[in-house]
Amino acid sequence: MIMDSMHFQEMKKNQAASLRERLRDILFHIFPPLSWQWKIMENTELSARLLENFLMHESNEQAISECHSQNPQKMHVDSIAKSCNYVPAETPNGKFFFNFRDIVREHIGKDEQGIEIGPLAFSIVPKRSGYNVFILDCATQEDLRNHYASDSNVKTDDIEFVDAVDDGRDFTELLAIPNHSLQYIVSSHNLEHIPDPISFFLRCEKALAPDGRLFLIIPDKRGTFDYLRPHSTTGQILEAHHFKRKKHSLASLFDSECSTVGNDDSGELLLENDLKSAYSKFQFGLIDDNYVDVHAWIFTVSSFLLLIYELRELGIINLGIEKYYERQNNEFFVIMSPEKHDLPFSRQELLERIVYENINPNRKSCCSQKLNFP
Repeated sequence: MIMDSMHFQEMKKNQAASLRERLRDILFHIFPPLSWQWKIMENTELSARLLENFLMHESNEQAISECHSQNPQKMHVDSIAKSCNYVPAETPNGKFFFNFRDIVREHIGKDEQGIEIGPLAFSIVPKRSGYNVFILDCATQEDLRNHYASDSNVKTDDIEFVDAVDDGRDFTELLAIPNHSLQYIVSSHNLEHIPDPISFFLRCEKALAPDGRLFLIIPDKRGTFDYLRPHSTTGQILEAHHFKRKKHSLASLFDSECSTVGNDDSGELLLENDLKSAYSKFQFGLIDDNYVDVHAWIFTVSSFLLLIYELRELGIINLGIEKYYERQNNEFFVIMSPEKHDLPFSRQELLERIVYENINPNRKSCCSQKLNFP
């Protein structure tokens, strides 16, 4: 009996899917930095080829290269990635390089109304470019320009008019707009500074329309001065929300000072401060009126995904991860929305990924020759 083409293709598809399922967990542990491959491969035949190549070749880059060359349809991995909710920013062979800020602008129409939070002079959707955006910041335009007048890294003329100084009230109240009326909220390198992230997410939920989006660009500790600090946990963030924290914890003040290293993705891990300076910062924070700004929250991609997973499971927030982009240099990028989105990882997998993500092989550690890091 001759098998028709449709049934033959279906059999091949099932075989490839079965192979991928059986080997996924094994390969996750063998090649943890490339675990994204099993999440973005919608072409199962291509997935099977990639799995085969990983087993046949010692070189990861060679395996990826052979996978591309064997694909008769020239279906590159990046075109597949764009159709799913998990996108690597960079692979070991340097294939992916995304400009996160361009991606934000691609999602936002200039006639859509939204908020950009704390852009200073680095607005992603500036009013001067025609965006219908409210600017929220910690001070007025005049005060910000005066404060940064002597800072050569800040072009004060690019600091735009601030529509409201954020005092912690709901965004809709601050801006006198209806609830669930905004199409977007943009926040770049802000979340780590917010004393109570859960309140921030809830304020975003109240302001966003049902089809609105929250765009977050977040520092990844592997490429920043926070490299030696442990990632923040859901328990710590729950505690901050319980106490309605308006200032950072004393522990955050101490930890941010005593574990700081050079802010270089490939630089040496040299501590920049001593314990006495860290303790002085701790004591300064004891004075009630003193607000000290630090990176209170430390993330890698998976630790942030775990946070959102757990907060949603607990029913504390409704925002979910619509799409996320792996670390590029010192940051990663997530798009969140009120709609329900299933992550491609279980809670157990995210916890395991965090262990792997804590190591950046580009950073020059004083103990890297003593420990067998993956």
